[in-house]
Amino acid sequence: MTETRVGLTSRWRVIFEVVTTLIMVAAAIAVLVHIFRGRQEVGNQAAAPRLPSSPVSLAGAPRLGNLSAPVVLIEYADFECAFCAKFARETWPSVKREYVETGRVQVAFSHVPLAKHTMAQKAAEAAACANRQGSFWRMYDQLFLPGALLDFDSLRAHGTAIGLDEKAYFSCLEGGSREEVEQDLKVAAELQVTGTPAFFVGSLGPGGYVTVQSRIAGARPFKDFKSAFDAVVRP
Repeated sequence: MTETRVGLTSRWRVIFEVVTTLIMVAAAIAVLVHIFRGRQEVGNQAAAPRLPSSPVSLAGAPRLGNLSAPVVLIEYADFECAFCAKFARETWPSVKREYVETGRVQVAFSHVPLAKHTMAQKAAEAAACANRQGSFWRMYDQLFLPGALLDFDSLRAHGTAIGLDEKAYFSCLEGGSREEVEQDLKVAAELQVTGTPAFFVGSLGPGGYVTVQSRIAGARPFKDFKSAFDAVVRP
């Protein structure tokens, strides 16, 4: 009988130690998860850029829609960016149809060719060259077509496809619009736009300046833009 009780006591002691160990491990995991999530949240908050403290100028930017529309969408994009293409193909048509073509929202564009995209700079220059002939938005659509190529010869072909004056366009494509794109990049950096696509939504003020009221990062669905447009407080 004594040996049986000793055996049972030992067995329960082992079970107790195992359960205690499992509880301690679970508690440690919970603490680590909490710490990780906390750090992640702090990191996200630190990385989240603030809205511009001063109105943003639309000077020189390609614009589309009713230029007196009180709500403005500024797009910062890279023509080699897959998410920019996703926005252009999936969300932009609805934005254009329901807000731009109805005169409620005007759109402006700013070039942010990312350094990691080897063909983005020249594609941006091609769009800037098209803008000189009043065809920026036609080139925008052309460059974001599924399967559109962005090598130099293809950029020349895109200009021909949308009916540009070839002589002027080809000449401009040799570097004539580089400074325009670099200026856009400089301003984008000052506004903490480091990824594409990025969007500012705000109200139009005097002199073509926009008071930014919200910021959208990434190829978000149409409903996010709708919410941002509808929430703009007119000056």
